[in-house]
Amino acid sequence: MRFVKIYEDMENWQWYQDSKMVHLFLHLILKSNFQDGFFMGTLIKRGQIATGRNSLSNQLGMTEMMVRFRLEKLVKSKEITIKTTNHFSIITLCNYEKYQTKQPTKQPTINQPLTNHYPTINQPLTTIIEVIEVKEVKEIKEVIEVKNNTATNFLKTEIIFPFDSENFMQQWKIWKEFKKEQFNFSYKPIGEQASLKKLAEISNGQEDIAIKIIHQSIGNGYKGLFELKNQYQNQFNNGKSGNDITAAKSIREMREEIGDLDAKRDSRHSDSG
Repeated sequence: MRFVKIYEDMENWQWYQDSKMVHLFLHLILKSNFQDGFFMGTLIKRGQIATGRNSLSNQLGMTEMMVRFRLEKLVKSKEITIKTTNHFSIITLCNYEKYQTKQPTKQPTINQPLTNHYPTINQPLTTIIEVIEVKEVKEIKEVIEVKNNTATNFLKTEIIFPFDSENFMQQWKIWKEFKKEQFNFSYKPIGEQASLKKLAEISNGQEDIAIKIIHQSIGNGYKGLFELKNQYQNQFNNGKSGNDITAAKSIREMREEIGDLDAKRDSRHSDSG
């Protein structure tokens, strides 16, 4: 059994309040090589892990978009580097030697064999991921899926959301309702996924800003989603709550206006009769 060190100082880490980020980073520490080894003819050094976003998504229970945004943040803060090959990505923990030491955390007793701590010559390195989605296999799989998919299957495509909080789900539902009532427009799965991807990009992966963008579009009657204008950005920077301008209120007011118009139309019809 191999042990890894986790320091108390980690609670002062800049990403500590992002539980998914902590989950991802601890996973990388646990899965990284504790000594050099080869995978598919490629040298994977100590402190490195051979993986991919799809593999990490399945292992961590996150969407690929969530994994990608957090990996990008770790790269920008110089916690990791990522090198892409034809078949997989090699993630390097930049400060691995600071996190871990080569010495065992507990010295073996006189009667305890050293092989409890280190693998023998014939023992495979268990820290190298054994199952990685190879590019050729992935391409074959995608071709088969495309051939088997019908128009009906595409309509049943599962939407991947960049944020999984109840608040964001509610705001996105309100946005879709606004689009339908204001512009008689309903998303198809592919279009909705593209809009969510755009929203994640223009909000820099920050949920609060994404919700602000939705509120901005509804408040101004926009057909699409755009980067925050100055008034909305300043409101966000000043720490004001996103409830100051709520999309729900806009929807409610719009419904009242539509109801008034319908009532007036019915009144005209009855007078003319």
